[in-house]
Amino acid sequence: MEPAPRAKARFEWLRQTWRCSFRAESFVRMCGHGERQYCQFVSPAILGTMSQTGFGIEDRAMHPSPPSFETDSRFPSGPWTGFYLMPHTGSRRHPTALTITFVDGIMTGRGADAVGPFTVQGFYSTDDGKCNWVKHYLGKHDVLYSGYNEGKGIWGMWEIPPFKGGFHIWPEGMEDPTRPTLREEADPPVELRDETPVGEEVVVGS
Repeated sequence: MEPAPRAKARFEWLRQTWRCSFRAESFVRMCGHGERQYCQFVSPAILGTMSQTGFGIEDRAMHPSPPSFETDSRFPSGPWTGFYLMPHTGSRRHPTALTITFVDGIMTGRGADAVGPFTVQGFYSTDDGKCNWVKHYLGKHDVLYSGYNEGKGIWGMWEIPPFKGGFHIWPEGMEDPTRPTLREEADPPVELRDETPVGEEVVVGS
């Protein structure tokens, strides 16, 4: 089987196994259509797959081109913050902090939360704002993330079958998009006017 079809078949297997909505076309474009320099941004697991398809570390060394960071304002590379929800804790927010790099539809990063340090590997689209990635806790388990970016960070659902919950992350420095902005909306002061003409006698009682 040719390298690109093999890579696509491998990715389809991963997608079905994890019930992930990553675009196989993006994976094949990354690994089989001459854009192999992006291999340096993907996880060791994927690098292993690429080695099997003929695109190893030596191929990355032949393409040392620096990354072209995403220019879409919805996907700034750098520190992000946010939270995730757990089924057994209801609306309690569990904070998370991470640093993400967005390059030509590929998102990678690392961060930490109460569970431990983790890495991020996935894909995003500037067309519809969809984002899909795998959050890998080092030495532990993986979590699937699927969400949307409508200009107020990325929100959606995480999943460790059969468990799932909501999440919302946004660029550090952005005001928390999940909380209403408090505004002082007081009525303008009423000007008190004395309607009694100057010099007019005021009679109290009858």
